[in-house]
Amino acid sequence: MHGIASFLLAHLTFVGEGLAERATELARNTLAHYLADENRRVQIEALFRNIAERLLEGAPTEEARATLRRSPLAPTSVNRLRDWLNENRAALLQAAASGTLLANLTPVVLQHNKSTAISALSDQSILPAAIEAWMAGSSFSAIYDLITASNVRIGGNRRRPIVEDAVSICESGLGYEGAMILATIADLADGANDGLSNSISLLERRMKSGLPSQAACGFFEAGFADRVVAQSLASAFPQVSDRQIARAVIRQRNQRARAILNEFPAYFENVIDELSG
Repeated sequence: MHGIASFLLAHLTFVGEGLAERATELARNTLAHYLADENRRVQIEALFRNIAERLLEGAPTEEARATLRRSPLAPTSVNRLRDWLNENRAALLQAAASGTLLANLTPVVLQHNKSTAISALSDQSILPAAIEAWMAGSSFSAIYDLITASNVRIGGNRRRPIVEDAVSICESGLGYEGAMILATIADLADGANDGLSNSISLLERRMKSGLPSQAACGFFEAGFADRVVAQSLASAFPQVSDRQIARAVIRQRNQRARAILNEFPAYFENVIDELSG
């Protein structure tokens, strides 16, 4: 369903009369329709029409449909997130001002998270603490200790977690799925000129990389894709806010940056050489 919805959003014109006819024509141009028998073709055409009509109902404006196109989430999830944001925007703005925005967003991030690394946990009550540790820049071993201390089990056979499970939870469950959800919320919050979108976008960057500051994210995104390295550079250059400024700092404070990287693998010398050129 998600794949068909994405296909329709990319290829279908939703304005004007004749939406059902246009959806039917798209269905007839698919390989599935070409290979199907007559009864199956009727079903495929009906499916395309129904999904198109549901998309128009859930996203009646072009702006809303543009958000659906940009988000990798299913349209139903995007629409639910839009409703949730509209109901909770005032509380989120207050949380952003008080520094508790992450805690307010964590429940909805977990609610819409489809990662098997998350769903396999026998007890998900540990996840808010794991999210905080991940975004504080804690090591995988520290997060693994946090998970095992809760006596959580993995999967139907209820096996004990191993370090690889902690890595999967952080990189797949949070760094990928969780970041996608935050990116969608930030997109939905954009346009109100109240700063909420920017605040959520920073949390999305931090969740994606597992880092505690925008300076660390900036160095990570600039090419120093190691969490320890990025944090070390951020400690020395806390004024960095994005990858462009990180690259400028590397060029301007080259010797200082090289001194910091001396204790790390030689690979990062190649990164700094490339950025300095």
